[in-house]
Formats: sequence, structure tokens, C-alpha cells
Amino acid sequence: IIVTDMDSIELSNLSRQFLYREKDIGELKSTVASQAIKEQCPETNIEAYTLAVGKDSLETFNDEFWNSLDFVVVI
Repeated sequence: IIVTDMDSIELSNLSRQFLYREKDIGELKSTVASQAIKEQCPETNIEAYTLAVGKDSLETFNDEFWNSLDFVVVI
């Protein structure tokens, strides 16, 4: 699993999901989410990116990256 989000956790995020806690406010969403998933399911292979997908991240999110994925979920 690969997750990416360049946003930080805000107080309002705590009521909308189950991966973040009050202690996580100010931390990066993708990093905290991947750590929480690993705690719940240690065998999960998950990698966190803190980049927005777009023109500025084409070096990372290039054709090789996209072609290596089985599916993509955008939320």
C-alpha cells in the first residue's frame, strides 16, 4: 500500500476518521496513517509519501511508479 498526502492533521480531522489521535495534530497525515495501520496490522507493507501528486512531483510519480501499481484510490 502506498499513501500520499502533504497535509497536516488538524483538530477537525479527528472526528472524521479513526487513524488519527489528538497527539497527532500537526503531524503529516500520510505518515501517521501508515504508522497507525502498521500498529493494527504489522504484516502490512505500507509506504508513506508526503508529496502532492502533480506537476511538481513528476520525478517521484512518474510512469514507472504508476505502472507498478495494481490499482489507485483517490479520496
